Amino acid sequence: MYLRNFYSIFPLITSQYKPSNKVWIIKGINTSFLHKRELIRRNTNNPKLREHCKCYYKTMSNVNKEAKQLYYNITVSNSNNPMKTMWNIIKTETLKRASDEGIHL
Repeated sequence: MYLRNFYSIFPLITSQYKPSNKVWIIKGINTSFLHKRELIRRNTNNPKLREHCKCYYKTMSNVNKEAKQLYYNITVSNSNNPMKTMWNIIKTETLKRASDEGIHL
């Protein structure tokens, strides 16, 4: 009886875990994203807090870009075939996958 009421009020929600392809996100960046979410949740009308949020978002964006660039630079420099590695990075960033059909003339 109690469980039926409980599950009717709080239905069981299942989610599928999708592994991220963002391997450049390290523990420190992940912690900063959690802090960013906490700032978004506050969302007050305090002008100082809003200015801090804008500055923090801009800094997070720059840190994310730098970490991504550094990871890809190291990946290409440590590769045996840098050209192929660069094209694989381009494909993953533009979300284009190689087709099985190929080019027909």
